[in-house]
Amino acid sequence: MNADGTGVIFLTVTLPDGTTRSATEDFVITRTERIRGIPVATAIVDEQREPSLVLGTGVFVTQEYTRRGQEWEN
Repeated sequence: MNADGTGVIFLTVTLPDGTTRSATEDFVITRTERIRGIPVATAIVDEQREPSLVLGTGVFVTQEYTRRGQEWEN
């Protein structure tokens, strides 16, 4: 991860037939909060560089992740 909250994820997906495919996703942290004094990413958005590995060509993937709080944090 870069100091500006951006980065790259390299991943391998195993398809139902057992074959694997690789993907690259660029991400940006869109929200943070301090938990016990430590900065924690609470929202991330990413976009896959390649078309969907599962849905076929021409479909691009964008995902949003949101961290849910834990009871012990309150």
